[in-house]
Amino acid sequence: MATNPEDVFAAIRVGGSQAASSTPERRPQSAFDEQAPADDVFAPLRITANAPNINRGENTLGEEFRAGLGSGIDSLQAGLYGTAGLMGRELGIGWMEKAGMDGAAEQFAEAADAGRQSKGFSDIESAGGFFKWAAASLGEAVPSLALAMTGSGIGARVGLKAVELGVKKSLARSVERRLVLRHGFAREEALVSARDYMLSDAGRMMLARAVSGERTGAIIRASASKAMATGGAAGGAAVAALPQIGQIDQELIGAGIADPGLTALVGGVLGGALEAVPALRLLDKMFPG
Repeated sequence: MATNPEDVFAAIRVGGSQAASSTPERRPQSAFDEQAPADDVFAPLRITANAPNINRGENTLGEEFRAGLGSGIDSLQAGLYGTAGLMGRELGIGWMEKAGMDGAAEQFAEAADAGRQSKGFSDIESAGGFFKWAAASLGEAVPSLALAMTGSGIGARVGLKAVELGVKKSLARSVERRLVLRHGFAREEALVSARDYMLSDAGRMMLARAVSGERTGAIIRASASKAMATGGAAGGAAVAALPQIGQIDQELIGAGIADPGLTALVGGVLGGALEAVPALRLLDKMFPG
């Protein structure tokens, strides 16, 4: 029996039209639908980034580490924003204060919503909970430790450079005296000639002999080691203190203290000094001598 192909779907079309007459057709709205609000486009991304445990239950150790790392990064950024806000407040720069305060509030909110499940040591109820807390805490500490290590590395490099410049200046003075006393150079002419000499291959060889010498080399190396340790400690503490100052300032403002600038500064410097200690030890292990 021959059948018109269109009749095969006739009943379906009739049923569909009847259903449509009683209930308005509703089409699921896609995040990328032209009619969808702009915020909806990024909703799946925000859920995935800020709360990785919503659809997957308990976090694994790796997920807890990443959540702690994200929280640590957000907290670090919040502290830097807070320091900028404090500076704006103390200097009377309104836009800087507002930008810092708003940025700190936003970053603190993101840190709280980073998806970390283990909240504190007192909340641990099992061995698995302890390992999750440890993984999250380690991840949260990484950004601050990396910042302190960067500051320590820069400070140590500055200290080493200062010793190098000091040794070069001392050698240049000895060359200058020799030119004046033995060769009759005028002092100004001797000074220029000594500086040029230290930039030449002969001057670099003179510096190398001084560094490798048994007596002078020991003194130079000891000075360099001390300068690197001092510079590393100062650089690490100074850089680590920046977010600490902002975090303390924001916490004190939240507690109702109107202008906690000095207290935040002192607390941040002390906190930065404490954070510089493990950074220096880690650098010493990575680059011995």
